[in-house]
Amino acid sequence: MTIPISRGELWWLTLGVWLGGVFMLALLPVVLGPRTGTGAGVGLSWALFFVLWHPVQQITQRTIGVRAAAIRMLLFVVAAAGLAVYVRAGLFGGS
Repeated sequence: MTIPISRGELWWLTLGVWLGGVFMLALLPVVLGPRTGTGAGVGLSWALFFVLWHPVQQITQRTIGVRAAAIRMLLFVVAAAGLAVYVRAGLFGGS
């Protein structure tokens, strides 16, 4: 069964998952770090980010094409990682 999605709906879906990913990348290493170690906490947060991002990436690829979706994903991931650093620093004083 195919469910049509407009470009506006795709944009809002992407924005919501991206914003959730920013906070996940900012907060999960802090929560998981004491239990698993800093490196494992960061790695697990990135793994979860990409697992949750994958369905949106598939929809984006079908909507705008593989090449454009890959470029968009790269830009969104870099921006999310950068913003996550600032969110973590703002919340925890640079930790």
